[in-house]
Amino acid sequence: MIGSRIWKLLPLRDQYDKGEDVHLFEYARSLTLELMGAFETYPDLLDNSYFITIVNTMQYLNKYTVTHGEWRSEVLKMLNIQNKILRAYCDNGIETSNTDGKKGVANE
Repeated sequence: MIGSRIWKLLPLRDQYDKGEDVHLFEYARSLTLELMGAFETYPDLLDNSYFITIVNTMQYLNKYTVTHGEWRSEVLKMLNIQNKILRAYCDNGIETSNTDGKKGVANE
């Protein structure tokens, strides 16, 4: 899900910095579009400051040049925020399924 897509930004940036053509920025733009589309699918996210922070961070990474360290820091921050969102939804009685089918907090 979204967590694994955000996580993928780390190895893609590593490969990009080594000179490999991995379409990093196309991937980042696609992820940003997916995140913004979630506002339509889940209108409650419009009031979720955590989710808005993730979208804003992705928009920034798409627009501005950042160092490898800044990129890594922002990706890890987004993953941490995404985990907070999952915990909040799970604490409110919304169950998710792990990739192995068990109930609880999702792996993503």
